[in-house]
Formats: sequence, structure tokens, C-alpha cells
Amino acid sequence: MSLGFRRILQTLLGLTSAAAIALFCYVGLRRMAYPFELEWMEGGILAHVQRVLAGESVYTAPSLLWTAFIYNPLYYFVAAAAARVTGEGLFALRLVSFLSTLGCLALLYRLAERQTRSPIAGLLAAGFFAATFERSGGWFDVARIDSLALLLSLAAMTSMVGLLQRKSEPPAPLSLSALAVSGGLLSLAFLTKQSALILLPALAWSAYSARRLKGLLAFGVGSLALVGPSLAYLHWKSAGWYWYYALELPLAHSSNGREALRIDFWQWELCAPQTFMAALALFGGVLLLASPRAREGRPDARALYVGSATLLIVESYITRLHMGSFLNDLMPMHAALALLGGLGFSSLCNLASRGYSKAWVTSATLLALAQFALLAYDPVRFLPPAGSTAAGNTLVRGLKKFNGDVLVFYHPHLTWLAGKRPHAHAMALVEIMYPARDPRGARELLKASVETAVREKTFEHLVVDEANFLVFTPELRRHYYTRGEYFRRAPDVLYPTTGMHTRPTIWMSLIPEPRAGQVASLR
Repeated sequence: MSLGFRRILQTLLGLTSAAAIALFCYVGLRRMAYPFELEWMEGGILAHVQRVLAGESVYTAPSLLWTAFIYNPLYYFVAAAAARVTGEGLFALRLVSFLSTLGCLALLYRLAERQTRSPIAGLLAAGFFAATFERSGGWFDVARIDSLALLLSLAAMTSMVGLLQRKSEPPAPLSLSALAVSGGLLSLAFLTKQSALILLPALAWSAYSARRLKGLLAFGVGSLALVGPSLAYLHWKSAGWYWYYALELPLAHSSNGREALRIDFWQWELCAPQTFMAALALFGGVLLLASPRAREGRPDARALYVGSATLLIVESYITRLHMGSFLNDLMPMHAALALLGGLGFSSLCNLASRGYSKAWVTSATLLALAQFALLAYDPVRFLPPAGSTAAGNTLVRGLKKFNGDVLVFYHPHLTWLAGKRPHAHAMALVEIMYPARDPRGARELLKASVETAVREKTFEHLVVDEANFLVFTPELRRHYYTRGEYFRRAPDVLYPTTGMHTRPTIWMSLIPEPRAGQVASLR
């Protein structure tokens, strides 16, 4: 195949990578200002940020009025800082996630380009990751913690790689303070999402290989300098409830009930949709480990690339075993495959420069183009349905007209928009009611809170979803009755674009005086 044709293919590959990035940016910018939920738990995350803005503790004893999610708090504080500039609402939270994803793309480019000295490999790594937007549940820009956690994980890895590949003549000892920075970045990733700690072995080993015990100690000090005081403060501020939500409760959850080895993860989530990227990643990882060290006397970053990528895949696997897991948990795996895929592409192209057939370049390019074709998606599917903003505004106006407070189980931000009393998100309640073990008695505290709310008539009205799995349905059925239904003539509006497909539908009110025959039916 002619040199000109190969250059055309690689130009096409570069344009395709750039198009994948541009497509994500288009979707993210189009829906950033949408005032309602793109994903059904966004409103619950917003409530956490509002508590930070109000100076209230995120982690408290569980109740119907407030129960925390099982996440670490850094995203809430970063989003609160953004909200002080842009104003309260989902826009600030999505802006943080959108910018975090752009940061992930930049770091993937840097990691691949630095190792291969090939801009096309860097662009391919970033483009591969952007192209997994649909396979990651359309999650890159929603008001959730995942994009920020991944950014900080990649930043810790990039910082360590930069140290190991630093150019100096002769090779100078690596800065202990710089090793501490890498540890600090990993601790920030952990303070965003607990599973990010999985990169610790790879980064700690790299610190040890760089400066032996001094390097490992510096890395550890950098990590503990942030994590230690943060955990102590959160434990004190929450009277011990932080430990329950962020550590005890997640560990108390069982797996999602699928087969022990999760064969479908390896077959349908890792290999099937990313067949060619996985092949390039495997090839790149093998050749990276098999290649000779660049220079003696310098720490080696090859094991860090492969080890970190492997651990990111393991992170996705472990979190996919968790109850309530969704496609967003595949983001670390997608980043790992994208990075190694870019390296694999460069390795195949380099074979031609070592005397092998020029067909390796063409093969690598065609594999990459085929992967983009497999990951192609319709961006319109991730935009809010037409009429959703108007329908949501109509619903909020209706909530404002209610006498007394209203409980919108799945969408607490609607009560905030309506100026009503805030309350907990249904998923936070489910996570407490689900585990078999309840060492702190949180379940009984929650039940008592519901009984008190019913007895004192805290909420005059309920708005529940059609996909109803309320954990307190029997109690509520005895005290509320169905008054009406929303959106009968609008079958497609106000649904989230990802995650659970649900929306507020059924309006219920307190029974004025308990009488036989007034038991509500949630059908």
C-alpha cells in the first residue's frame, strides 16, 4: 500500500479522534443548562452541595428529611465553590464534571504522547475515551462524582510518570516533594470516590523504585497529609456518621447477584464493544513491558503504565459487582483501554520503522477506525426530550400551589425549586434499608423518622414515580391516597437521558381523617 494512502488513513484517524471529542463537547454544552435531571440522582447530589453551601454537615443520623449518599465529599465542595460563582443549581455541578472530563482527555493525550513521542497516539487515546461516552452511560458531564474522581486518578498517575521520565544528564534523584504531590493527588481522588484508592499499589511501587524507602515515605506523607486530617475532621464534624456512610455502609452491601466471576463483564463490557481497542491495548501493554529500558540509572515508567491501567480495569470490575452499579462504573476501564490502545497503535506503527512490513501501519489505522465505528452513537438520544423544560416548569408551579410541604421521593431538587422543605432522596433511603447487617441501628432511626413525619403530618402531599420501589410503601399507603396523575398527555417528557428511566407521576395527599376504604393504591 502506498505511503500516500497510509498518510490519508492516519489523517482520517486524527480527524475521527477529534470528531469524537467534539461530539462529546456538543452534547455536554447543549444540556449543561437544562434545569432538570439528566440522571435520576442528580437532584440528590445537588442537595448535598446545597448543604455544603449552607454550612451544614453532609453526614448526619439518617432521617426522612436528610440522609447522605455513600460517597466521599470532595465533589460536593468543588461543586459548591463553582456554585458560588455561577449560582445554585445543576449547571455548576455539570460544569465541574464537564471540565473534569476535558481534563481527563488532556491527561490521556499527555500520557500517550509522552511515552510514544507521537501526537497521533495521544490524540487517539483521548479520542478513544471520548468515543466511549455512550458505553459509559452518557455520564461524562452529569452532576455526579465520577469524572472528577477519574481526573484526579489520572493526574496522580501523570504526575508520577512525569517524574519517572524526567530528562536530566546525568539522571538526578527524583524530588521527594514531587513524589509527595503524586500521593496528594491520589488522596484527593479517594476523597472524591473511595474506589480510586485502587491505584495505590502501582503508584507506591513507582515511588519506591524511584527513591527506595525515602521515596515511599514521601509518597505516603503526601497521601496522609490530606487524607488523615480530612477523615479526622469529617469524623468529628459528623459525630461518627461519616465513617458509617462512606465506609461501613458500602462494605455492608452485597454483590448485585450476578455470577461470581461476572463473565458478562469481561465478554460484553470489556471486549465486545471495545474489541479493537482491547486488542490494541493488549498489544501495547505487552510490547511496552517487553521493550528495553530507555536508559540505565533512570526509574522506569513502563510498569506504571501497565500496572495502573490494569488496576483501573479491576476498579471497574469490582464496582460493577456492587449493588446499584451502572455503566458509569466502566469509566476507569475505558480510560485504561484508551490509553493502552493509543500506545498499541504507536507500537504497531513503529514495527514498520524496524524493518517489518509497512502493512502494520495500515492494519493499526484500520483497527482504530473500526473501533470508532463500533462506538458511534446518536448524540440526540442524550439530549432532554422536547418539551421537558416546559413540563418541568409546569410541575414546579403546581408544587408551589400545594398547601404545606411536599415529598418528591426521587427528585428532591423539585421541592427546592418549589420553595418547599428539603428532604432525602429515595436512593439514600434504599441503601440503608437494603443491607442485612445494621450495626449502628440506622434502619431503625430511619423508620422512626418516617413514623414521626406521618404522625406529625410533616408532608401534606407526596409525588411518587411510576417506577415505584419505595421502601416505606406499606406505611405510606395507610396515610395517603391518590389524587391525580401527571403527564398523561405527554408520554416522553421529563425523563432522564441516562440511568433509571423514571419521572414523577402520581400525586398523593394525606387522608384528612383515617377512615376505612381510603387506603391509597400505588399502581
